Amino acid sequence: MNGFVDAVSADRQTVNGWVACTDSWEPPTVRAYLDGREAGITSYGPPRGDVQSADVVNVQFRIWFEVPLAADDILAERLSVVVTRDSGSQVLPPSGGCRQAELAAIRARFGPYLAGGEKAHAQTPPASDIGAGTTAAGPPRARPTAPGPWTPAEPPKAPPPPARALEIPGAIVTGFAVRQEGRLRCSRGAVYSAGSLVHESLRRGGFAGDLVVPEDPDRLQVDAEQTLPGRWLYGGHWMGQFGHFITETLTNLWPGPEGIDGLLFHRFIFDSEPRAWQVGLLEMCGWAGVPIRIVDSTAVRVEHLVVPERPYKPNQCAGQEAVRVWDAARPAPRVGPAVFLSRSRLAQDGRAVPGDERLDEAMATRGFEVLHPQEMSIGEQVAAAASAPLIAAVSGSALHLSAFAPGSSRVLEVGDRRTHSRPLPNQRVIDAARGRLSAFVPYRGDSDARDLGATVAEIDRALWE
Repeated sequence: MNGFVDAVSADRQTVNGWVACTDSWEPPTVRAYLDGREAGITSYGPPRGDVQSADVVNVQFRIWFEVPLAADDILAERLSVVVTRDSGSQVLPPSGGCRQAELAAIRARFGPYLAGGEKAHAQTPPASDIGAGTTAAGPPRARPTAPGPWTPAEPPKAPPPPARALEIPGAIVTGFAVRQEGRLRCSRGAVYSAGSLVHESLRRGGFAGDLVVPEDPDRLQVDAEQTLPGRWLYGGHWMGQFGHFITETLTNLWPGPEGIDGLLFHRFIFDSEPRAWQVGLLEMCGWAGVPIRIVDSTAVRVEHLVVPERPYKPNQCAGQEAVRVWDAARPAPRVGPAVFLSRSRLAQDGRAVPGDERLDEAMATRGFEVLHPQEMSIGEQVAAAASAPLIAAVSGSALHLSAFAPGSSRVLEVGDRRTHSRPLPNQRVIDAARGRLSAFVPYRGDSDARDLGATVAEIDRALWE
């Protein structure tokens, strides 16, 4: 026996079955094809007891589909479940029980339209009778729910109240400076109005591993040799690090570009030279062509400065103003494949351990499209994340692309040596702000290598249960 397709779930979004194998820890590849195109996400579960008792080593599989199957996809052979081994590929047939169940489902759905039925003379069953697999008549298919032990994301701190923006004529923006004090980095660089600190301009760091804290005095008399004419928006700190730019810099631009002559930022401890991907994100949010000024160590005066409250508190919480900015960057909605954001081709990855590079193959086997964000344009990255019903990645900045995905998308975070047993606080903040469900796979292994078998088993358990 090679295996069978055993059942289709009631919501027609999962197909279950089993496949024979030589080692349950390394099952053969099982993929689904719908009308000849690869579809679905495969996860592997424990052996079927009745098959095991017949001395057949096996694993169960479950294939989850982004869009529910049509009523007759299996019996009409539009859906094929293919198992691939070193010796070649074979199509797994539906079991007798599966065939009978599918026939019964078709009869129940289409019976009234068959000969002798009360609707036998209707030309076409309505969309509600045809089911989610048909799109020619009726509304588009609904976005899916996801499998697994998903829990609602909770931020480390309660979401902030609605943000406000201050209008400050003749504002002084002081130069940026930083000093080390133990593990902390104490920074200066803020907005002052008539010598008084504008507290809304401060970055509230120092929470849950964030080691950069402000120490700007409440009163400071400082002059500036240069004055920027016009009305500028203060965008906080220009973050050179990918995830921090998405979460902290971009979200400060929530008031929008109307009536703004330029964007003013402070530099930060990261590289603060504008990069193409940063400018691209600004353009996607409606800021194309607006001048950018980054304050380094020299103070400047601004004729008129808009200072918005920061809706994103690092490692703490985020307000809906941040979500509106992420939505502004998102392209027109569409349903794409589930994606795994790989780190395997990064030129430098200080958190990588042996075994990480094999995650790509494991996730591809399970139906994820493996992406290497650093090889894509920023527009392609945002579009891939925004259209994915399920986004998976090892903990880190790449997974912060999920900020651009709607709340109906799910996030599967795979722990690394830094996170081990819980998700990154900033990822929790993003997921909670989006109102989504997420799952976390703990790090399995030691400081020298990832235990790939144990990690993949945890991933399968998350996708299976």
